[in-house]
Amino acid sequence: MPRPILGGRLLEKLVSRTHILAQAKTRSGWTSGFHGPRQTLLNRAMSSSTSEATQPKLHTFVIWAPDYTDEGAFGRRMEVRAEHLRTAKLNEESGYVTKISGPLITPESLEPGATKKLVGSMLLVRGTSVEDVFAKVQTDVYWTNRVWDREKLVISPIIINADI
Repeated sequence: MPRPILGGRLLEKLVSRTHILAQAKTRSGWTSGFHGPRQTLLNRAMSSSTSEATQPKLHTFVIWAPDYTDEGAFGRRMEVRAEHLRTAKLNEESGYVTKISGPLITPESLEPGATKKLVGSMLLVRGTSVEDVFAKVQTDVYWTNRVWDREKLVISPIIINADI
């Protein structure tokens, strides 16, 4: 297992063990700090690694969400579709949903002149974990109004190999 990048207190402990950590006298008393050219680099490394540590790493996930197939499923979808699309737009603006998402359709929908029959959703989203993405899915109106089939919905990490 790879070792994590050093940051914050761990870096400070390592540096103090190598006697690079210095004490600086200020008006209010002694404060820890790094001084000199070499120590300035350590200060920068420590502050950037600390800010990176507070920013969780985002991964890409695919959500495959087929709809329920009962008699009222399509009606439930249409009832809340406008709200779902408004939320999807906000999620796209926030960076959660990528620009690659949309409804699943039946193969028959591809025929010339055929009506597009919506049977689910596919979304590429950004999140820190499957659990993080699932928590967000559970707030979607398609989930709360039983449009998406809760037993068949799949969330999986994905690597995108091409720009679409």
